[in-house]
Amino acid sequence: MSKFFLTILVSSSLVFWGCVEEPVIEIPVSNDPATSSLSALAEVISTFDIVEDVVSRNEFFLKKDDSFLPSSVIFYFTDTSFNDGDGLEAMLDFGSLGNAPHGVLCKDHKYRAGKIWLSLNKPYNESDAQLTISFSSEFPFYSGDGEVMNAMKGNLTLTRASDNELILESSDLIFTTKDKDYQFQSNISITHEEDYGIGLINDILGFQGNVVITGDLEEVRLSTVMPLVKEYTLDCAKHILEGVMDIEVSSSSSEMSIDFDPYKDGACDNKYELTVNDKSVIYEY
Repeated sequence: MSKFFLTILVSSSLVFWGCVEEPVIEIPVSNDPATSSLSALAEVISTFDIVEDVVSRNEFFLKKDDSFLPSSVIFYFTDTSFNDGDGLEAMLDFGSLGNAPHGVLCKDHKYRAGKIWLSLNKPYNESDAQLTISFSSEFPFYSGDGEVMNAMKGNLTLTRASDNELILESSDLIFTTKDKDYQFQSNISITHEEDYGIGLINDILGFQGNVVITGDLEEVRLSTVMPLVKEYTLDCAKHILEGVMDIEVSSSSSEMSIDFDPYKDGACDNKYELTVNDKSVIYEY
């Protein structure tokens, strides 16, 4: 999904360069904050995926046998009691970046490296339970396609709003790609559309809310018009099956949106419809 997001804005410019009657769309083409912010959204969602899978299947949280993690990933607790006042604490260690392809290939077809720290203040299935997901500056977490690996530093917070809803928030997460830093702010509601028991495998989740990603020169706002839907089979986990998003780039007046289900069939494929200023094209990524 990251490659998809990285190509969206580039593709939108190329589509219209050949149309004499249309003005050039005012969106930077390469290595710009807008393009990187779309990649950041994809990586943050996939990081939620792997954490949710781990937390909801582990015997200290809840339990499930299937997992997106390969056996080489180390998971251990540094605090196993809620009674000491600071909740459960654990760490996920994906190992070093190493040579390309960098990191370890997980079962959702994403490469990961580095460490994730987890802290849970009360049992995960209880109302208002809060899971803090931390990425340190000393041992950053990386996610990507094995060639381009994006680093995260800071915190994400998952709060249980109800039995069926989690709120994913961040105000201090720094996302780094190709040596450029971006601040990632989010308020995303995550709901189970279909729940096949404890854990994430085979579940269907919906994502809706807002993300603001800020670089040195630009700010990008991403807003769901229709909830994004993901199905967590091993083959489909990295794809968005359906959903619509509006995109606002501070340096451009163009109206942009993405439809992840252009044929209205909910297929687990790599097709999306990009609309810029009322012009639409279907692409594969």
